[in-house]
Amino acid sequence: MTARGGQRGFTLIELLIALVLVAMVSLLLGGSLRLGSQSWRKVNEAQDHAEHEFLLAQTLRRHLANARFVSMQTSAGNTVNGFIGGPERATFIAPYPSFDNAGVLYWWTLEVAPDETTGDDALRLSYVRYDPDQAVVVRGDGSITVTQNYAQNGLTATSQLEPEHITIASDIDAIALGYFYRDAADEGHWVQEWDPTDEEFSAATPELIRLRISRTDAQRKPVALPEITVMPRLVEQRLYARLLQ
Repeated sequence: MTARGGQRGFTLIELLIALVLVAMVSLLLGGSLRLGSQSWRKVNEAQDHAEHEFLLAQTLRRHLANARFVSMQTSAGNTVNGFIGGPERATFIAPYPSFDNAGVLYWWTLEVAPDETTGDDALRLSYVRYDPDQAVVVRGDGSITVTQNYAQNGLTATSQLEPEHITIASDIDAIALGYFYRDAADEGHWVQEWDPTDEEFSAATPELIRLRISRTDAQRKPVALPEITVMPRLVEQRLYARLLQ
């Protein structure tokens, strides 16, 4: 096709070829942008998971390190150390994990339990206010029931305290706890059960608490998180005082 004045214009075939080339370039650019956005989303998800796992580990480290090995009274009338541990649950006495707690202590239970909102398994902390006059019943699975006496119409009545719950991590598959201690011969042992009613543990305290957590990924497969090992601060202070002697 020839325009006026001797100038040649584009033919229909040339225009079609140009359109095809523009479409191909657009497809390539669109694919690159889509691939880039997917990669960016995956990087963000991985970073979010890493940050969440770090914050979870820090929260558990601080809270377990604050465990207080104060005495508790069992339903049988015995006075033992207030720490109960099992392979999937740990119950201990510690302050509330905040600065504004006025030194008040609580019974805490760390375990995997169904989330009250979604019903999925979650890592949960349950707590009940601690009182040295409380009676504690230790069940076979390591869980406890806390009862409190109170006066009513001139009589002494007993009520069971109901715990409150805090979900600290969702999509949790399982946890595995271990406890390190030294026996009378100063030999170290890792155990999965810490029963304070057992004579061997009634006056002892775990020097280390090990926690292994596995979560479920997007495909519902278990993924192991980095192992957490904590030395309670009171144990650390005792070891430091022993070194100074």
